[in-house]
Amino acid sequence: MTVCLLSILLSANRLKNSIMLALVIPWRVLKSIIYHVEKEYPKECGGLLFCHKEFDVLYCESVEHLTNLSDDPTRLFIAEILESDNFGREIVFYHSHTSKSSPKGLTKVDKTRILYPYAMIVYAPEGRVIDLCIFEKTPFGWKEFPIYSDNLINGCLTRDQIENIKKANIAYSSK
Repeated sequence: MTVCLLSILLSANRLKNSIMLALVIPWRVLKSIIYHVEKEYPKECGGLLFCHKEFDVLYCESVEHLTNLSDDPTRLFIAEILESDNFGREIVFYHSHTSKSSPKGLTKVDKTRILYPYAMIVYAPEGRVIDLCIFEKTPFGWKEFPIYSDNLINGCLTRDQIENIKKANIAYSSK
């Protein structure tokens, strides 16, 4: 159903002669990211989403979680990213903001240090994921765009969905 809705939105947008980028992320990948962020708390963590792009839509295929190598991992995420053969896929860099004082979106540091064209911020103050935001680097700065998943409503997680993820994480972590 999400893909149908997304197709309608993209078609309507093209009629207005404007481009809309979107990320479609499978629930299994989203659960994996949330589990990673909450497990690593209070440290910031991150990783890479490997996607293919069709028209103006990024479809996430897989995720690779990275280790935080920062000397101050509760305030800064630094990772060694090795060159890998991504077979022409688009890469989205994601990392968490775990402090209440951190913004839900990109910080000034994020805007200057993230080298990938797409960045996703997982906002998790006090170790609880409460929001996701994704951005594209454009010649005019970073632009936010929507995230879709089979269990996401307008790119936002509801409290019930977060609780269901936590229950599912118990099963996920035991596999």
